[in-house]
Amino acid sequence: MAGVMIESLSTSLGARPARAGRERLARLATSITTGDPAGLVPLRSRLLCATLGDLATACYAGLGGTSRAREVGDAAALLSLLTKIDDQVIDSPAFHGGLSPAAAAARTRAFLAPTLASIQRARPANGEGRCLLAADLGERLRRLSAPSRLEAFLAMVARGWAVQTEAVATLSRHPAETDPDHILDLTARVGGYWLGGVSLVGALPPEARPLAPQTFAGFLGWGLKIQSADALADLEKDLRERLLSSLPLSRLHAADPSGCTRALRSDDRVWIYAQLRGWGIDQALLSVPAGVPAPPGGLPDLLGRIHLHLAGRYRAHPLAHPLTHPRGMEARCSVR
Repeated sequence: MAGVMIESLSTSLGARPARAGRERLARLATSITTGDPAGLVPLRSRLLCATLGDLATACYAGLGGTSRAREVGDAAALLSLLTKIDDQVIDSPAFHGGLSPAAAAARTRAFLAPTLASIQRARPANGEGRCLLAADLGERLRRLSAPSRLEAFLAMVARGWAVQTEAVATLSRHPAETDPDHILDLTARVGGYWLGGVSLVGALPPEARPLAPQTFAGFLGWGLKIQSADALADLEKDLRERLLSSLPLSRLHAADPSGCTRALRSDDRVWIYAQLRGWGIDQALLSVPAGVPAPPGGLPDLLGRIHLHLAGRYRAHPLAHPLTHPRGMEARCSVR
């Protein structure tokens, strides 16, 4: 998500979230500069993270909250930014390139551990900017939360950090070495835990109604929908970062193992985009069924706009032009 261009996303979400994002970014400027002193996250992505704080304020309003929307949105924006700061490092081939899955997982787990500990303890695990930001976030979460809700939320955040570790170790492998069903499940969990973590900051204050038991299933469903579109929109970036088992590439390898392997070896992006279109993989991934439990409040509307924006980003890519299905092919690749 963090690679989405804020200017067009702001248009997709509407004027009010864009204005709220700019105001949030200004309020959080000191915390953000402390957390990212090297400027790993560019301004447009910082503004995106600030704007996506509206996921939490929509959740909060949907659960009956009124008085602490600013605090909710600010904390959610910082959580979004913190994940982006870490992602800038762990997604890079300089970090995971050439490592075995076990070594990549161990390295990622060790790298992410200080930010997770800083959130959980509301105290920096070390002097890194990202840990100072994580401790700030942890303190904000404590001030917001009903005590009975904070423990469950932090456990969900920890599971999200574990999913990120799994994603680096898995997606950096060649698709011949991964299981397509595992990639599908992992895609849903990457998206679901990210959306759930940012959005469910809005469920922490005691005045917010308790969540229905099935709520998180809705985030997993929307996570698959949005992360599938995001994987298409960021396909060129993933190829650059050697994340070769993303969902589109996993599906393409299942359809044409030898062709996909050749294209990945030679970095033949023209062929890859053409075959995603030719096999109908792109349309299948953009048409994930929407029959999932609805998250609270105005979230379905916001999430739907984000999904449409991501789909539009993919379709606007110069290599994603329509092709006739190759002779004898059927659009038989689908997301189950």
